[in-house]
Order: sequence, then structure tokens, then C-alpha cells
Amino acid sequence: MLADAVMDLPQSRRRSVLDLLPPSQNSRVLALLGYHEATAGGLMGTDYLALPEEQSIADAIQKAARGDYTPARSPGYNSCLTF
Repeated sequence: MLADAVMDLPQSRRRSVLDLLPPSQNSRVLALLGYHEATAGGLMGTDYLALPEEQSIADAIQKAARGDYTPARSPGYNSCLTF
């Protein structure tokens, strides 16, 4: 993950690398960098798959494998699968 790669850089180089990222990606990486690496927040990603609650886990896995899914913040989509 990009946040992990940024953390592997010397402190003096991190800002210059972050400044090269598009604003939305920069925000996501900065949010993840706010968590200690040994906590759940430090291990998590920010991408997730949202599906209607009537769909099964098998449906979620198939949709994720095909890249055929609805953006995660759509109304009426309650279940999620993180990857």
C-alpha cells in the first residue's frame, strides 16, 4: 500500500513525495499515516466494497474479483467487504 511505502521513506522525504500525489490520494494517505502501524487503523486500507444487504458473501467475492461493484458510499448499501 502507498501509505506503507511513504512510511518507509526517511522523514525528510515524505512531504515531497506526498506533494506529488493527487489531492484525493494525498488525503487518504495522510489519514492512514495518522495511525500507529501496530494498531487496526495502521493495518487497514480505505477501499471497500458495498453491496445491498440481501446479497451473499459469495456474490461480494465474485463482484470484487470481476471489478463489478457499486461505489462504496451509495445509499441503501449496508454490507461491506474490505480488501
